[in-house]
Amino acid sequence: MITVQGLTKVYGDRRALDSVSFSVPAGQICGYLGPNGAGKTTTVRMLTGILAPTEGTASVGGFDVVASPLEVKKRIGYVPESSAVYPTLSVNEYLALVGALHALEPHDVADRADRMLGLLKIADAADQRLDTLSKGIQRKVVICAALLPTRTSSSSTSRWGAWTPTPSAPSRESSAAWPSGARPCCTAPISSRSSNASATA
Repeated sequence: MITVQGLTKVYGDRRALDSVSFSVPAGQICGYLGPNGAGKTTTVRMLTGILAPTEGTASVGGFDVVASPLEVKKRIGYVPESSAVYPTLSVNEYLALVGALHALEPHDVADRADRMLGLLKIADAADQRLDTLSKGIQRKVVICAALLPTRTSSSSTSRWGAWTPTPSAPSRESSAAWPSGARPCCTAPISSRSSNASATA
């Protein structure tokens, strides 16, 4: 569950985000839409604890992003616009590292990683070094890493430019790798830098 109320970010005399409010229920897949400069990335940075809001509140999984930032970070995954990976690690080593940072059990990480790598059709890259892989495959690995905790939410500021999706509908078996009960699609459009946003199922 993500709850945002009156979220505002001000830099000097410029309002990057102006009193945005919305909520995303547990299990909902949400797309947060708006033109360039509307404040989408600023919102995500505040939800992930990278930026502190000037005004308003936000919580993830019941934890306030300002009062309990570490609890929030334990429960989220984040895919930045540019993939940040350790190039000398293999895919499995990188996912094991991410799982350890989230204090996940090694066998849980291995099981979930296997399922997600299969879902994204990159299981054959599991033992390859990241610096030997294409940008598109690296992108998929970062998505897998973001989904490893999956206790509350995962977010992305990406335009998915380097990722070529597989043109096939997910099967019932492959959907098991995603959070239980997840369903599309929720949108929270922002029409301008100073507008409010709302999210509905």
